[in-house]
Amino acid sequence: MRIAPMRKFLPFLPPLAAGLLIWAVAAPAATVPDWWVGPPEAFQKMFEGAQREGEVTFWGSSSTQGNSVRAAWPKDWRIKVNFLEVDHEEQVTRSITEARAGLHTVDVINPGLVGVHLLYQRGIIAPLAPENMRIVRDIPGLRTTIGGVTVGWNPRSGGRVFMYNTDRVKDPPLDWPDLLDPKWKGRLGFDMDMLHILPLACPEGERAGWGLEKVRGFLRQLAKQKPQYHNQGRLMATWVASGKVDVLAGGFVSHALALRSKGAPINSVFPKLLGMAENLYAVVAQAPHPNAARLLVYWMMGPESLRALWDIGFYGHFLIPTQYYNSPSYNYYYELAKGKTVVSASIDCVQRAEKENWVATFRKDIGFD
Repeated sequence: MRIAPMRKFLPFLPPLAAGLLIWAVAAPAATVPDWWVGPPEAFQKMFEGAQREGEVTFWGSSSTQGNSVRAAWPKDWRIKVNFLEVDHEEQVTRSITEARAGLHTVDVINPGLVGVHLLYQRGIIAPLAPENMRIVRDIPGLRTTIGGVTVGWNPRSGGRVFMYNTDRVKDPPLDWPDLLDPKWKGRLGFDMDMLHILPLACPEGERAGWGLEKVRGFLRQLAKQKPQYHNQGRLMATWVASGKVDVLAGGFVSHALALRSKGAPINSVFPKLLGMAENLYAVVAQAPHPNAARLLVYWMMGPESLRALWDIGFYGHFLIPTQYYNSPSYNYYYELAKGKTVVSASIDCVQRAEKENWVATFRKDIGFD
């Protein structure tokens, strides 16, 4: 009996079935990227699963993240990224609320460290495998861990710096005690979210010569300098550029770079002891698109994503040297941080700080409240 070619049967297939068949034939095969160092078959399985899912929903904390993904996400992957801008703290609240209600609408979230332990304890975020991704395998400091389990990572650090007006300051402060020099009285700004100094109060900071009581004593002394306060970093960067303050402690490198690119008289230095208490990208345990979620989270640590973050928003990370960008021209943060001691706040410390309300205590010490 002669078997007719498949093309003769296609017109008689139901439209949906025919569409799925054509999609299966047309779907591109996965090329394992050089940033993937896990088993090739594991990437192939994840990629094929993501292709079938067709989309992924990502809650990010800034429009720059969404713009960078849209600019660099591989178009031939045929996976739609749905980006929604949601504040860090709101992401934690919404994730817990959705989990309680049995709703699963998001795949990848970008919460701050405050509240991450709550998500992990409730089984809302999934463990990740850093050994599969070249950059997080090579640089453990990029990982966020709870009890030795990696729950996320971040391709960018806020890069909290001492920002200064180059027209008014020729010898900027280089370390925290320098801010107490009488010459800076009435000339300082200070970011009141306190995440730039909180790591120094942690056990990790104590091992570097600081600790909770030393931080509190320092802030009491800093209060005598009559600093100006705010918790909006972008606004305070304009204070420096305009000369309202000469030096800002806790400013973001990206804000200074954006203003400097427009001709503003502004520059930055990292203090000798550099605190890191950043946010992370995490995969939701009950993600509706689990393969696409992991593919996105891994890809965001790859060179295309890293370059896009810099090109669009001057976002970088002081732990990432230029070779992970696959380009020699993306080394600003790394070079700026050379010779500095990085103090990274652990999840346990952030949890304790939240429970004991360190931020409110620090604000009283510095005279804000």
